[in-house]
Amino acid sequence: NYGGFGVELSEHMLEIGELALDIWKRVMIEPLKESLVSLLLQEVHQDRKGGNVTQSIIHGAINSLVNVEEYKKKAPLKLYEDLFETKFLKETGDYYRQEALTLLDVSNCSEYMEKVIHRLDDENLRSRKFLHPSSYSKVTRECEQRMIADHLQFLHGECRDMVTKEKK
Repeated sequence: NYGGFGVELSEHMLEIGELALDIWKRVMIEPLKESLVSLLLQEVHQDRKGGNVTQSIIHGAINSLVNVEEYKKKAPLKLYEDLFETKFLKETGDYYRQEALTLLDVSNCSEYMEKVIHRLDDENLRSRKFLHPSSYSKVTRECEQRMIADHLQFLHGECRDMVTKEKK
């Protein structure tokens, strides 16, 4: 106790490293969050299109959203999930919804499924390059939903024809 001010044991006091992370969040991430997320999503989109991106910078920026609240016992990924992951999953779904429609126009069922498998492999690799491991299965599920589950009626109809004609 200095100067008569007591600190209650229940009051949360940050350690120096945690304080630095909290300051980083308040001074750097909060004011820049909209433009930061927008730029990150643009870079990931560029990577999907085969463009040149700097993997370490994207991974570092995304990981900073994880690391800045990693010390928290309750919901250490909340900032990452709220700020980036939800928007990333939505944009991923939108991208693969459009990609599926494009591929369906130019492919038969067999070609379509080969391309879907290739896209899923690419997206899984991309997830591991850029995202936190908690996102891997969510991204895969989103891609599978948009490219397979959303088009089950088409796939079932084509498969029935393939089996009837014994196409291999």
